[in-house]
Amino acid sequence: MTPQIRTYFWGVGAAFAGLAGLVLFLFPEKTDRFFSWTIARGDTAALIGALFLAVGLVSLLCYGVDAWADVRSCFTGVLAFVTAMSLATLLHLDQFHFGSDEPAALVAAWGWTLIYLVAPVAGWLLRTRQFGRLASDGSDPDEPAGTPLLPGLRTLYLAQGAVLVTVAAVLFVSPGTADTLWPWPLSPLPARAVASFLLGFGIMLLGAGRENVTERLEPLSVACWWLAVLTGMAITRFEGGFEVGSVAGVVFCVVAVSLFVGGLAGEVAARRLRSASGPPRPAGPAAPTG
Repeated sequence: MTPQIRTYFWGVGAAFAGLAGLVLFLFPEKTDRFFSWTIARGDTAALIGALFLAVGLVSLLCYGVDAWADVRSCFTGVLAFVTAMSLATLLHLDQFHFGSDEPAALVAAWGWTLIYLVAPVAGWLLRTRQFGRLASDGSDPDEPAGTPLLPGLRTLYLAQGAVLVTVAAVLFVSPGTADTLWPWPLSPLPARAVASFLLGFGIMLLGAGRENVTERLEPLSVACWWLAVLTGMAITRFEGGFEVGSVAGVVFCVVAVSLFVGGLAGEVAARRLRSASGPPRPAGPAAPTG
């Protein structure tokens, strides 16, 4: 992995996403004062904060990895998220706090816009340069063979990825469909922001299933089960908004639980292989024990 991609993981993925996530998760009802644009619903702001924190976590864990093959899918997912969020920003620039009287909101609006104008271009250039260091077909001749995923776990990741990418595409192209796809109302900008995150994580999960290497699971799997936990914390803070009995509510809960279970299973499998043999890999937050 080139030093520039490592820096990208740290700056765009961990630092900026982590900061945005903390602001939204801790102050979901004060986005008019502390965030780049106003999010009317507290549950929506807290959810986007949870998604930002998950992106920050997977990026931070990838920062400590040496081999490009071990972070290839995660980088592609982060880059897809950044690109989609950049497009969402351009489509809704009128909603940003460029003229706000709140200093924090004003700085956040300009900082957000600058980052999401530069980051997609930089990311695609870095990805192209990274692939230029490999063989002509994009393969790495020094890439070691890995341990295949358990068939059920691989199927779960592929199914999760397909669901997330499909929902993301529909939400982004037609944010009005959030009325039926989502268990609470989403206005167009938050709908497209959520879709950007779902696209990124969906691509990571599809990549993990396609590559079928257990040793590479830890950054993504840790982020997935933490995302499920943070999402649960975000939506339970606000009463009356989440339609649990709706089809969208049931699907939402099923996907969240599957992310928790699949994430824990992937982390446990990767850590067991790491402890048994092989070089050290980045350690994430410890999985909960029963």
